[in-house]
Amino acid sequence: GSGKTWGYSIGGFLAGGLIGFGAGALFSSAADQSVALIYPIIVVGAASAIFMGMKGSDVDRKDAIDEIRKNRYEVTQKELNDQIKEQKKELEKQKKDLDDLKGKKKPGL
Repeated sequence: GSGKTWGYSIGGFLAGGLIGFGAGALFSSAADQSVALIYPIIVVGAASAIFMGMKGSDVDRKDAIDEIRKNRYEVTQKELNDQIKEQKKELEKQKKDLDDLKGKKKPGL
């Protein structure tokens, strides 16, 4: 999925926009010429959205890998349990056959 990628990107844009607003306001008050606050909001917001989006993508990837591992583990466990059941049935059949052979033993041998 890409839910965390989008969530992290939107959160990053909002956080970066606030930081850009604050940085732009500080720069405008300290400098002789003013800067339109929309520029630092957009630039820092976009950079933060890209950075956080990549982090969210990593989290999505790790979640997907964990889900695949979990599914493979479940399938493997089911296969192993089926094999154990088959081997138990085969062992019971062999015991029954052995008991039948002991019962049919020729007298005097």
